Amino acid sequence: MNNSIMATLFSLVSIISPLLVLIGSIYYISKKVGADSILLLIGSGIGFLINVFYILIPYLISRNNMPASKVTQLYPIVGIVSIFSGISFAVGFFILVYNTIAKQNSIGNQFSFNKD
Repeated sequence: MNNSIMATLFSLVSIISPLLVLIGSIYYISKKVGADSILLLIGSGIGFLINVFYILIPYLISRNNMPASKVTQLYPIVGIVSIFSGISFAVGFFILVYNTIAKQNSIGNQFSFNKD
């Protein structure tokens, strides 16, 4: 019993970083709603759910006595969803970085002095 508790705790450690990214995305969308925040939230939310799926699938397989052929059908589907999640997050992050840099450049141009 002690080994199963430790194994469960160690498997939950891998969920901490996706959870923190999801919390950050939720906080960001609560402050500013835009294309970047929506894409970040979609990407991090789906990524978090996929991470939970990868943790829970061994328990569901053993509990429901699923055949290996059915399990091998699930992983490619989850992989494709994971690709779209990663692309969504990456595009949202790129938009956020681009907008932040563009905003900083426009503020910097307002206060620049001509050296002519």
